[in-house]
Amino acid sequence: MALVDNKHNNKNARGQVVTGTSPSSIGSFVLDPWHLKMAGVAQELYRIEDWASDTVVLRLCSPLTVTKLINAGFDDVGNLSVLVVTLMFIRLRNYSVNASDLNWKDRCMYQWCSLLWFTSFHTPCRYESTFYGMDTAIKCYSLTNAKTITLQYYDA
Repeated sequence: MALVDNKHNNKNARGQVVTGTSPSSIGSFVLDPWHLKMAGVAQELYRIEDWASDTVVLRLCSPLTVTKLINAGFDDVGNLSVLVVTLMFIRLRNYSVNASDLNWKDRCMYQWCSLLWFTSFHTPCRYESTFYGMDTAIKCYSLTNAKTITLQYYDA
């Protein structure tokens, strides 16, 4: 079994988070990308020019970005929390793929937890949930196979 780009859904989730093209909510709170601009996050992280960059996704979901968001002093704590938790789940999903010393059970658990978060959104674009579900199922199945050591993608 081959996975072409195991971080495709992370890049896609980043696009959903920062562009605001597909309004998403959890309960009465909205995933609001405007917080990124207001917190002084670098523009190249939320104005996407390179849709295929893993580095941009990692920088967007970095502790530095989250710290800027938390320290910005927003009164809108609920919407801010949805954004911060979403960024952390994108980072967790990346970690489950990239970590070299993580056992398969932890990888599956991180994939599953991020799946639960992303499929909990109320959004008009339900196809994202389908892709996340398929991606998680394939990765968890692959990880339980004794021959699968890592999910990392290497350019040949």
